[in-house]
Amino acid sequence: MKKKAILCLTLSAALLLLFAAGCSPEEDKKPPADDNGMQDDNTPGDDTTNDKENGGETSDDPMTTLRGLVGKADEDLVKAFGEGEAVMENAVTTGRRYTMNILGEEMPVHVMLDEKGNVLSADAELPDADEERWNREMTDMFGEPGMDNDRPQWVKDGMIYAIEKENDRLLLRMKGEKIAE
Repeated sequence: MKKKAILCLTLSAALLLLFAAGCSPEEDKKPPADDNGMQDDNTPGDDTTNDKENGGETSDDPMTTLRGLVGKADEDLVKAFGEGEAVMENAVTTGRRYTMNILGEEMPVHVMLDEKGNVLSADAELPDADEERWNREMTDMFGEPGMDNDRPQWVKDGMIYAIEKENDRLLLRMKGEKIAE
């Protein structure tokens, strides 16, 4: 019990220090930890995920960061989100699993890699099966959807977002427009 109290105090103190550090002028120089608790140790411009001139984007929003990573190498994914859980097939990394804050909720996200090891797409497992709710969330974020096979889909900066049912689960599929063709 005593160890638990000490751990709670230590975590509280660390959070207080993190908050206090976030209020300093240094804030513009180092990116904060993202909503899923992963620290982005990249400084702007040190790789293409943070370099807008090379097509990358810097964002506290994992969906925006994922959008900027489509077509980029697995190394860039690891720089942005950490190692996560590697998905292996025949000793080759075919994807990574993370827990991310997507649409304001923590959920499992599986990022798929193509045969060259580049980010292909991502599926976020929505925490409930309320398809109408998630369609509203996406519409609030990206505007009115287009339709594909009688299913709504949203397109933003070269990324297609669609909510799909798969094996009693509801997924938010995210894939690049060029890949979808």
